[in-house]
Amino acid sequence: MTPKWTVTALLLVASTFILMTSASARTVPSMAPIAKGLLADRNVTDTVRGTDAFGATIAILGSTIVVGDEDHDSRGYVYEFARAGLGWQLAGEQSGPNGFGFSLAGSGSNFAVGTLSGRAYVYAHGEHGWHMTAALKSAPGDAKSLFGLSVALSGATLAATADRKPSNGGQMIVFTDGRTGWTQTAKFNDPDTRRYSIFGDSAISGHTMVVGDVQGASGQGRAYVYTDGPTGWGRTAELVDSNGQKDTFAGLVAISGNTMVVGDPTYAYGRGRVYVFTETATGWQQTAELQGFNTTPGDQFGSDVGISGSTIVVGAADSEGLRGTAYVFAKTGSSWIQIAELNPADTIAKSFFGTSVAISGTTIVVGGGVSTHATPWRAGAYVYAETVSGWHLVTVLHRPNK
Repeated sequence: MTPKWTVTALLLVASTFILMTSASARTVPSMAPIAKGLLADRNVTDTVRGTDAFGATIAILGSTIVVGDEDHDSRGYVYEFARAGLGWQLAGEQSGPNGFGFSLAGSGSNFAVGTLSGRAYVYAHGEHGWHMTAALKSAPGDAKSLFGLSVALSGATLAATADRKPSNGGQMIVFTDGRTGWTQTAKFNDPDTRRYSIFGDSAISGHTMVVGDVQGASGQGRAYVYTDGPTGWGRTAELVDSNGQKDTFAGLVAISGNTMVVGDPTYAYGRGRVYVFTETATGWQQTAELQGFNTTPGDQFGSDVGISGSTIVVGAADSEGLRGTAYVFAKTGSSWIQIAELNPADTIAKSFFGTSVAISGTTIVVGGGVSTHATPWRAGAYVYAETVSGWHLVTVLHRPNK
């Protein structure tokens, strides 16, 4: 069964590259969240609420959770929730045109918002709450189409991906926060300029950036690694999966220190795989291949990925009758072991819980589930905390009533 994703007109064109691959490529069973912000806006649909995008994108900044809601009453919203005792409470909201919040990234006391409308916005927390500090766009002559498809943020570095129409291929544009504010300091073109090739998800950790292209060279996905060195940013690695399949490898990426996580949700007829790469003295090496204990074809394991230190969280949005699941892995020695399976009892069928995931320290947030605890039923962002006895659900965040 194919979920009823609400596909925007712009991304519907971009998504056709998955379905128009060579005859040797298999047919994927679902167009569910193959790449965060790449194919569809990942809205969940139910007969009660209609289309609900709340929780399709998530970022965690210490004691703040930022939740995107890109399509609500023809506008986009981003909500900030602050830790309050043992719970979380709404602390602010930002809004913009439809598509605002399509992608999110956070670092320190700042978060970035992608919009697909040619702008990426930066917000900072100050004495009077959250406020916008920059509205970024690409320089003249650089890519503008789908600008903000993904955003990545680490310290004073922000990256946004875009599509280089009509020359085809993606582009990643890098901004740096300096004395005069945020300025564009670098750009990188997708090495593969074939039609339908496009940069998708991206992530930054310190001096290392990674960006995925699910239609890399020869139709096999690639994860491109860039490093900030003495002469600036430059491409230092090109990663592929060990199985060599023409799936959606690098549709989702995450990085923490010297560990990178790369998702391939359509591997093996949608069973999905997640690959772990570690930076060594000789470069980036694949060190693990993850799958859930009970995943089956069509589960889309790898719908989204997140990493914080020695913990990885993976979404499988189409599992459990499209109800969705999130899996948690911990590093034990040199191995990654599944330690938890998150699937709250209050989600309804076709909720796609696990569409988005985020982790920071002992906090995990999972988006996409439609909760029956809300009145009326609506999508939520599920907050989990790690205790000595494992990961436990703390609360479910919802869009405030409007």
